[in-house]
Amino acid sequence: MIYIPIKKLLKLMMSISAVLFISGCQDRQETALFLEVALNSNKESVKVDEPFKLIIAVQYGEKEISRDTIVEVEFIENGISLGSVNPSYLGKGKYELEMKFISEGEHMVVAHVEYEDYYETRFLSFLVTE
Repeated sequence: MIYIPIKKLLKLMMSISAVLFISGCQDRQETALFLEVALNSNKESVKVDEPFKLIIAVQYGEKEISRDTIVEVEFIENGISLGSVNPSYLGKGKYELEMKFISEGEHMVVAHVEYEDYYETRFLSFLVTE
């Protein structure tokens, strides 16, 4: 029978446990998921009655979230909210809205995106001219 002093045995067991714990933590590293929202337009300058498109791209890691996502686009003209609409879903996390402004001035488009407990907004500003 081999005799190992208890102190040495405890040190050996703690060392082995620490190595196993550290290596186990490294295997389980996960990237934190968060809601990513991008709002883009196909035009940089906009004229009255000129159609243009808004594209909203929504991602939550690699997960498909389109069924559980609420996307609204709000319109603000000269500082006053005019209301909101739901854009069309194109697939793969992309939404589209074709629109035009009917008056000159400062206009803002705000994308409101909700998924589970997450909420994100993005906005674009336009100076609409004749």
